[in-house]
Amino acid sequence: MPRRNEFLDLSLPKGIHAAPVPGITAQIISRNKKSFPSYPSPDKEAIVEGDELSEYFSTRTVTTYIAVTNDTPFSIHLRVDRPYPQNMDCSKLQFEIFVDGKFVWDAWCHKPRYQENGNVWEEIIGGLKLGKGKGCEIKDFKFMGLKTNEESMSYTTLQRIRKSMAKIGKIEIKVYRTTYGKKGGDVKNSMKGFLTKNNREVPETALKGEAKSHGTTLDEGRKTIRGDVWRDTNKHGELPIIIFRFLYRSEEALRSLHIIEHSPAPSRSSSPENEYHANTDLSADQKKRVEDLLRSFRKPAGGGGGPSSQRKIKKENESGSRKRIKREEEPESSEMAAKRRRVAKGKGKAVIIDLIADNSGDDQKSGSSEMAAKRRRVAKGKGKAVKIDLIADSSGEDEEKFEFPNVAIDDEEPEVVKLIKDKDDEDDVDDEDDGLFVQDNDPRSKRPLWRGLDLFK
Repeated sequence: MPRRNEFLDLSLPKGIHAAPVPGITAQIISRNKKSFPSYPSPDKEAIVEGDELSEYFSTRTVTTYIAVTNDTPFSIHLRVDRPYPQNMDCSKLQFEIFVDGKFVWDAWCHKPRYQENGNVWEEIIGGLKLGKGKGCEIKDFKFMGLKTNEESMSYTTLQRIRKSMAKIGKIEIKVYRTTYGKKGGDVKNSMKGFLTKNNREVPETALKGEAKSHGTTLDEGRKTIRGDVWRDTNKHGELPIIIFRFLYRSEEALRSLHIIEHSPAPSRSSSPENEYHANTDLSADQKKRVEDLLRSFRKPAGGGGGPSSQRKIKKENESGSRKRIKREEEPESSEMAAKRRRVAKGKGKAVIIDLIADNSGDDQKSGSSEMAAKRRRVAKGKGKAVKIDLIADSSGEDEEKFEFPNVAIDDEEPEVVKLIKDKDDEDDVDDEDDGLFVQDNDPRSKRPLWRGLDLFK
């Protein structure tokens, strides 16, 4: 028996298989025998309840997306290998190949040849074969990008284009178990319907918003050997045992379909030490020392800016503000209020109140000369005028400091009545901030008096 490796191209990658029939694989490869990037379809075949065929095809169909580029030649690689049974239960396996909905070729795994080759078989279909004998040519498959336009057309024409575009971008391979048949005959395939430079442009409305980007075109023909062809074969059960479905799109189209996820932006390291350890080669002892050092930096120092210290400062500020609000809301006398208003306005001068009044009610009889004389006496500092210093002390002991004003009548000099004791009469208080309105936080019995005398001198 010949060695099986003599009939296998070991440089080819492994293909895609279906679980119900292991050992039969298919894939799309490039000219240099590399597989295109492939992505399993996230969608499963729909199963119609009560329909046995839909359930059958759901388990036997394998759908795969592949990412392709413009003007790239491709081939279809088929293989039958272990663990497929050594003794085939049919005379041939038929691989019926469709590209963009058009039949292109039948590949045959003949039982005698499969056994002669050490229970292995494979074939690569790189294009559309036309003719037979010495006149057989092959036109290689190539991906071609679609172009869209905004051309408007009749409803009938648009529907026809939509129908043809529905099959674009799909390569399908159906595998059947067959018996008997006769060798030779014609192959019913055609060049008709493949993309060309003249028909690659389609109305955008014909795509119905589908993310289709490519179709298949045929390259220039060249001479080739046609290979095995069988006709009049019978299919066991008339149902394929496997359906391989490849949907080819550009990477951009696959991203729009969320087949390929968008590349996430590189994430920032959550902590500097992670980056440090990732980019340096340290011993276990050195890593431990670095971690201890970084941990000490993270601990809030006394009075530092750590969360606990911030909360403590906030608490102290809130309590302090509450204390100030409480003191400001303490009841105050009218004299203190008057003083506060004057201080706020920057004024603290004595106010002269004109108490000149004629109680006799004979002003009309006296005439304007008498009123003028009284005004002259007031202007000279004489008359019934009292100069009162309304600046009050807010020490809470106002009753002891107030003196009743003396009224100077007629020619007497007005007497200035001091409602604030002189500086020499104040209680001796050792305070370097004399002359400022400062209230200590000591108990009320020990608080110094309000001081503001120097502001009024």
